[in-house]
Amino acid sequence: IVGFGIVILITATLGGLAYTRIQTIQQATHTVSNRAIPGIVLLSQVESLVKENFINTTQHHLATGKERKLAIEKEMEAKSATLTELYQQYEALLVTDEEKASYDAIKKRRPPYRDKRVSILALSREGRSDEARAALENELYPVYQAYITALRTAVDQSRELGRISTARSEASSAKVGRIRFFA
Repeated sequence: IVGFGIVILITATLGGLAYTRIQTIQQATHTVSNRAIPGIVLLSQVESLVKENFINTTQHHLATGKERKLAIEKEMEAKSATLTELYQQYEALLVTDEEKASYDAIKKRRPPYRDKRVSILALSREGRSDEARAALENELYPVYQAYITALRTAVDQSRELGRISTARSEASSAKVGRIRFFA
């Protein structure tokens, strides 16, 4: 009877250890699939739209017809609206203070970028080509660079989150394998 009780105790202990390892794997997998990967995808879409709006600002400056300039502005407005939606989706993924701080850095860079773009569009609409070109090069481009850098920092954090979670999952899987070996 004592021997049977010891076997039951060992089996229960190993089962409990295996269960905690499986929970760790599940949590890590959830983090990768529900936070890290979606974060990378959303921020990549944001970066693409920011770049497209930068290019559109340049196209606006180079465009000669009023209709073409209006079409570019409408396209930019649509992209800006999409950016707002993407940011809302991304914000819902944030959990850690570090993630929130990176997002705050992005949010701080968006208004100056937008404001510089808007002022360049106004110069372009008014036919003040030299001033628009100078503002593109000397004012918008540095603000754009800072914005892109903030986005890439957040992407790197999401990648690191995925790497750490994957490592936790792999370590737990290995422990489950060792527990199975002892059983």
